[in-house]
Amino acid sequence: MTALHPSLQAHDIVTAIQVIEGSFPSTETEQLAAWQLLIDSGIAWQLQGTYARGAQALIEQGLVEAHVKA
Repeated sequence: MTALHPSLQAHDIVTAIQVIEGSFPSTETEQLAAWQLLIDSGIAWQLQGTYARGAQALIEQGLVEAHVKA
């Protein structure tokens, strides 16, 4: 496994969006980590519909986990 972009390690929502949008090169692992961050923070459901649909598709494929509130 390769190291994630430093900002993703720090839970940076803006960087996660930039990774998803392809603003800079990223690995599949970084892409999935970015999606997981948006899901976990709830932001995926507050942005434009393509983010919610993308997040839901990845959850259904088992590539990321649905956020579960404690």
